Order: sequence, then C-alpha cells, then structure tokens
Amino acid sequence: MLLKSNICNYVLTLKKPINIAKKQSLEMSASDPIFSNYLVRSSYTHTMTSRYTSKQTNEWLRTTMKKLGINSLDELSTMTKIDRGSLSRYFNQDRRPSIDAIVPICSALKVSSDELLIVLGAADKPE
Repeated sequence: MLLKSNICNYVLTLKKPINIAKKQSLEMSASDPIFSNYLVRSSYTHTMTSRYTSKQTNEWLRTTMKKLGINSLDELSTMTKIDRGSLSRYFNQDRRPSIDAIVPICSALKVSSDELLIVLGAADKPE
C-alpha cells in the first residue's frame, strides 16, 4: 500500500520542477500541507545522493528478477502486461511509471509500492 505522502510526492514529481523564482507566485499556499511537504522534500532542498541511481536500480532489478526466476524483461513484460520498452525506461530512470503501472510491477516483483518508488528513484532511500 502506498503511503499518502509518497503518493503526493510521486504525483508531484511527474510534473516539471517548479521554477524557484516563481514559488511565491504560485496559487498554492506554503501552508498547504501537501505543497509545503513537496517544497521541503523537493530536489531544491535535498541532494539526489539519497536516491537510487540508474545503475543501482538496474542492479536491484537483476537481483530481484533472478531471485524470482524471471529470466528476461520480456518475461516481466508478459507478467505485468506492460511493454518491454516502457519497463526498460522505468528501470533506466528515463521515465516514471504511471500509477496504473505500479501495482502490476509490484505484484510481479513481489515488493511493496514504497520499495518500488524508492528503487525507481521517485522517493528517497530510508535513512
């Protein structure tokens, strides 16, 4: 199950980053809990070293697939009903999966949605 804060952060990361100069002119108030949480956790206030790199994501995927006996991205594609190219882009961190793609990937890889978002670089690693 996705934590509410992770869903908010994930959905907000799908949008283009906020221009720092325009933060004050946004309609949303910094007192709005969702928006203020985004500002606090956004890439403007923390370093990206707390997130998985593309190389780490690929290594994690290979290890997880091997443990589960999944031999190829084509096989994972068949299990998830998500095309191989999209899976490749997700795990190379070239593209973020839609909310609809998260559940089948989690089911096939037997991981929580929180773990998947962390591995895909959409959320910070636990400290």
